[in-house]
Amino acid sequence: MARIATLVTAALLSLLLCAQVALAEEVETDSFTLTIPQGWQKVVAQEQGVYILMLQKTDSTQALSLIIGPASLSARQLVEQYKTKFEQSGFICSQPVAKGDTWTLEFSSQEQGLYGQGYTTSDGVKSSIFMLMAPAKDSLLQLKDFLKANFKALEPKLFPASF
Repeated sequence: MARIATLVTAALLSLLLCAQVALAEEVETDSFTLTIPQGWQKVVAQEQGVYILMLQKTDSTQALSLIIGPASLSARQLVEQYKTKFEQSGFICSQPVAKGDTWTLEFSSQEQGLYGQGYTTSDGVKSSIFMLMAPAKDSLLQLKDFLKANFKALEPKLFPASF
């Protein structure tokens, strides 16, 4: 999981550095579908049974990542692992909270001007990790609205019931 976290961090940084307008498209997997409107940059990676999707809005620093992989840890253990990594990187983190089968974590960095929320969920076979990051709390709410409108879980037990 540490290797995945490093890969996620590197991919998020590449998204923040490379802006490219993407045409509206549909991402379809066995687990979910996601409509990506124009104005978003997408990066997808797959390695050793782990699927990673990174999106960044090209006209802002709003970004989200989704990782789906084998359930090597529980959702609670995953959120605790991310909390530790974020705190080591200088983020202020809330205590993880269970919402149904999903664990959530809020994090922020005034130095980096970022607010975020993470969601970890596991169905016992696979785990999913959503990380949303934005420059302000209101733009974080916009990301949640984006997911509500464009994300459809095909394996509902693998994803948060709501954002």
